[in-house]
Amino acid sequence: MYITNKIKSNKKEYFTIFLAIIINAILFLYALSKGTSYYITNDDYRLRLISSGAYTGDPSYQLVFIKAFIGYVLQFLYEINQTIQWYDFYTLLCMYLPTTYLLYTLIKQKKVIIKLINFFIYFLFYIFILYKHIMLPQFTIISAFCGLGAVCSLINLLEANNFKKKYGTIFLFCVFNLLCFGIRDEIFFMVLVMEVFILIVNVLIDKSILKFVFKLSACIIFLCLTVQVVDIITLSNSDYIEFKNYTKSRSLIYDYYPAPDYELHKEFYDSIGMNADIVNALQTRTLDVDDSLNTENYNKVAEYSKSINEQTIYLRVRQSLINTFKCLISDNIFPQIALVAFLFALAGINIMKDKNEKDIFYFLGSIGYILFGVFILIFRGRIMDRIIEAIILVIMPILFYIASCKINLKIVIPKEKKKILLTIMCSAIGALYLSGTYYIARDNIYEQINNIKTLSMRLEALQGYAKNHPKNFYFYNALDFIGASDRLFSASLENEKVLNMDSLGNWNSKSPNYYKRNKKYGFTSAIDGLVNCKNVYYVECWDFDSSIEGLINNKYKKQSSLVEQIIADDGTIINIYEIVNLK
Repeated sequence: MYITNKIKSNKKEYFTIFLAIIINAILFLYALSKGTSYYITNDDYRLRLISSGAYTGDPSYQLVFIKAFIGYVLQFLYEINQTIQWYDFYTLLCMYLPTTYLLYTLIKQKKVIIKLINFFIYFLFYIFILYKHIMLPQFTIISAFCGLGAVCSLINLLEANNFKKKYGTIFLFCVFNLLCFGIRDEIFFMVLVMEVFILIVNVLIDKSILKFVFKLSACIIFLCLTVQVVDIITLSNSDYIEFKNYTKSRSLIYDYYPAPDYELHKEFYDSIGMNADIVNALQTRTLDVDDSLNTENYNKVAEYSKSINEQTIYLRVRQSLINTFKCLISDNIFPQIALVAFLFALAGINIMKDKNEKDIFYFLGSIGYILFGVFILIFRGRIMDRIIEAIILVIMPILFYIASCKINLKIVIPKEKKKILLTIMCSAIGALYLSGTYYIARDNIYEQINNIKTLSMRLEALQGYAKNHPKNFYFYNALDFIGASDRLFSASLENEKVLNMDSLGNWNSKSPNYYKRNKKYGFTSAIDGLVNCKNVYYVECWDFDSSIEGLINNKYKKQSSLVEQIIADDGTIINIYEIVNLK
């Protein structure tokens, strides 16, 4: 009898897994069939170029933000077949696997009515959150999705009657944590805070699991340390370390402490050997055009900017509190916050009915996690929509756990007439609320896609032009193309072909791969190519940039000369310039 029941139980579980795989695959394919997916920032566009070999001619594991072990896997795949966009498959897979596991968790409930309710709530998650990230993926968010899988597997592990035998769940917990850490370690530390909170809550309620918690923690620490050691060993050469320091210093200026005006702070800039032309280049994200644009000077500029704009702790705290709530109701975040609010409302109703101690801790902890997380990010000086979206993804498994997995059917299907009327009224209000939010979310997603598509038309036009002139190289203005990205599964370059164009403001500037690529075209730095090589051109939309013009006029006695104009599909006129001697 026991064996028969066990077989039936296993069959049901396998069927549920199969169902989750199929349903989620259909949802992903539906999203991809509705239109072209674009990377929401050009970070992934450039990471794909590097890993695929389109940057230097050879696939590379040096993905800057992503750990070397993932870089090695992608490099290996591209070396097998360079015509397949493995980076795009990896991006989608890192969203598909954790969300499929989340869906499985929701629909594995025994009662059919709860399965249906949970699927409906997952569908809300799909239309308000997941759909957007399938259409507009970004590697920071991909890391957060892996974090979602890690938190979900941890909750399942701790809810199991005999979690010590849940080897599959333990394996998934380790894999999701490993991927989260490997893709974006800053997101992993956010996830780690939530995992520690969950473990503390469970240990406080049941101290008998303490030994297992220590073993689980030791396993994660060991895996992450191994990844970090691999990173240190493989990326320990002096050139790469110098480049990483350079990117950190550059980030201080463009992400936290903007370079102050030259005329107002001339004395400071003169003291570090930067004139007006170079400061203009710095402020317009034009890199690698002068030796003074280096790590040491970036640090000095950032420190100086911080000192002249520094506020008191009281003002920073006050401003951070105000901005925390402003960020949570911004246009790009509102639909996701609306879903979170809906789930919190469901969770609150469940908690009031059951008064479960663990659920109360989870509920209050999730609210604190969102508010405190956003506050800290603003207090530090930088907040972006995708970081708030990452925070939301991390708390999703907890909200699903207390809002839907533990839903009380007496609330959903009451027997008393008064409660039936109340349920109908609340359902109607909820339906109106979600319908309105859906239209806001849909319009917001397509507006973002259209904006990126329009900007990317410039990049596609230039790429088509550059491909027809393979012996030349084209540096384009960072600000004119700053929002431009690329489509998922766009046509890859032929084997051993290098994309002969780059942004003058790209974060990979001064990396070993950057110099390797430049060498193929006969120059070292960007300014060396522009002023000394006849096959290197400068590209801008509309007028020539004054920061470059002043620099090449005054220091190199050169000037720009218009060679050709191309028109992008959005109507933008793109000017191709060569740098010639002053007349």
